[in-house]
Amino acid sequence: MGKINHVKNILDLFIKKLKDDSICIDATVGNGNDILYLLNDICTKGFVYGFDIQSEAIENTKALLKLNNIFDRHLLINESHENMGNYIKEDTIDCILFNLGYLPKGDKCITTEYSSTWKAIKEGLLLLRKNGFIALMLYPGHSLGMIEAKSLESLVKTLDQKKFSVFHINFINQRNYPPELIIIQKL
Repeated sequence: MGKINHVKNILDLFIKKLKDDSICIDATVGNGNDILYLLNDICTKGFVYGFDIQSEAIENTKALLKLNNIFDRHLLINESHENMGNYIKEDTIDCILFNLGYLPKGDKCITTEYSSTWKAIKEGLLLLRKNGFIALMLYPGHSLGMIEAKSLESLVKTLDQKKFSVFHINFINQRNYPPELIIIQKL
């Protein structure tokens, strides 16, 4: 099993605690696999908002959802995740997923950046319900991913411990900068 699968298994421990009517955000829709997983397997009566700056990612996700006969319970928004607050009311979200980096099989020059991701995290913290969580899948194996991972790690350390618990899950005996996971839970 690959390193990314090990990290996703840990994330699944949190995701599987969601209720079937949960409302979630996929802050980086990519090719739509996370939205499909949420709508098909977890939030079977819930709703998922999806954000991505790349129209290719939105179109890939639409095609995947259509292929799987999912025509409702989602809204795909071709805009930066830092603007999610323009579309969603405060205290309504159970889970926000960020799968950072670049679009798989897409242009590797277009990546998430810590400045907009940090703005999105701060916005997302306002949108979370009590006990809701934000999951950040980090990919420090490329130069921009390393900058983003280190910057976000520094920033989430500053969150008020009376309001949020922050977990950082990473491999300590692996080479080549494997994926890392940060989970922020609202108390």
